[in-house]
Amino acid sequence: MTLADGGAVRAGQVLSVAELTGLLFKPAPGVHDAIGTLLFTVADPAGNRVAGQASVAIGPVRAPQVVSATRSVLADGGAQALGIGAATDPNDPVGSLVIVVRSLPATGIVSLADGTPLGGAGQVLTPAQLVGLRFTPSPGVLIAVGVTAAIVAGSLLVPVVRQWVLRRTLPTVRQIWPRLIEVMGHPGKVTLALGGNVALTMGYVFAFGASLAAFGQHLPLVQVALVYLVGNAAGAAVPTPGGLGTIEGTLIFGLTASGINPGVAASAAILFRVVTFWLPIPIGWVALHLLRRKDEI
Repeated sequence: MTLADGGAVRAGQVLSVAELTGLLFKPAPGVHDAIGTLLFTVADPAGNRVAGQASVAIGPVRAPQVVSATRSVLADGGAQALGIGAATDPNDPVGSLVIVVRSLPATGIVSLADGTPLGGAGQVLTPAQLVGLRFTPSPGVLIAVGVTAAIVAGSLLVPVVRQWVLRRTLPTVRQIWPRLIEVMGHPGKVTLALGGNVALTMGYVFAFGASLAAFGQHLPLVQVALVYLVGNAAGAAVPTPGGLGTIEGTLIFGLTASGINPGVAASAAILFRVVTFWLPIPIGWVALHLLRRKDEI
């Protein structure tokens, strides 16, 4: 509580009527959702006194406001405005606000309006800089897909590799082709097979995305699916049991090309393979053992 000129007011202080009516109140720092009361006494020259009071209710904290943005940008559109609204504050001038970058997307580069890339988490921005932020998508995933496709296609040009692929695939095709023709005559079974395959694939995609999120990184679902499918295709094309080494390497390469830190990309890929490849092995062994004991297989 202060006088109109900013002077402090203390208990027992004598005020004039003009000073009483001009009193100002400023909440103490950190105090909110509380009520404060000023008690005072008014006396006339004859000695008559009357008590008075003024109660002040301190409301809840009103935080700064900012308009968030969700934008769809073109992959080849260059630097594009994020469209973040201007930050405001009900209590303080806009120029006093401090904006701190918490994290950056891994799918491209965020830069200031003048083209200067942001330095990373912890960088301090002004409200004007926040409004002018721009985003440039990373072409890394498309490059990774092209490189992987070129490697697979190039390997098939090698006679030894091509013959190995034919030896591995033709017997399987000859075996399943008659059954496939039979199943095609039952639309219900075809729908069930396709639906199960899509559900299984999406389960792996979600697991891959969750492995990435476990390390605090996030990519669009389409990009996660693309990296996984390329890695899975590479693992099927290279002759290693279960795609060991090939799938992990391709996943790490795809994530790194998407802007993920190489160390985090390796950790996420290994976690994904442990959960979806290595962990089911002992579970499957136990299930197989139990089924054999019951003579069910």
